[in-house]
Amino acid sequence: MFEITPYPTFSWSLSRHKTLTSCARKYGYEYYFSHNGWLSYQVEPSHQYVYRLKKLQSMPILFGQIVHRFIEQAINDYLQTGRAPTVEELIQSARGQLNAAFIDSTRHLEWWRQKPNKYYMMQEIYYHGTLPPELIQDYKERLQIVFDHFLRSETFQQITAQKGSLRIGNQRHPSIRRNGLSLL
Repeated sequence: MFEITPYPTFSWSLSRHKTLTSCARKYGYEYYFSHNGWLSYQVEPSHQYVYRLKKLQSMPILFGQIVHRFIEQAINDYLQTGRAPTVEELIQSARGQLNAAFIDSTRHLEWWRQKPNKYYMMQEIYYHGTLPPELIQDYKERLQIVFDHFLRSETFQQITAQKGSLRIGNQRHPSIRRNGLSLL
């Protein structure tokens, strides 16, 4: 059951330790000042503001997340159907997501302010109001390169060549093994 608390439950990890030792202020913002910032009521405006800033995504991070998502989806789809996507299909899907992020960032600022975990806000647009045309062109070119390299990669070639011997977790797919991803 979800319970609203004034402070997050204390926990510790190596990443928390590294954050604290590198910058106590960063640690405070990351783990405490943004707490409950996702709530639209009964919370300090400063907590909402810090939480929103925490949800900003830079173009390199956003691009990487989207590419990763579509590569993972391509592998899972291949394991289910035996069909690999084309470079063009992957590019179109990723461009759709990047365009959705651009639209959220340029047209839905108020929606993002109300629910920052439901909408994209690109850091470059938040701070500068736009994306430079050369940055857009650079990432368009990267899509072609990244997805072409993925489909030609030794790993993906092994996945597509090893039908019947690949298992992810405890599920057998027409191509994988248990305890993570390993090829036979």
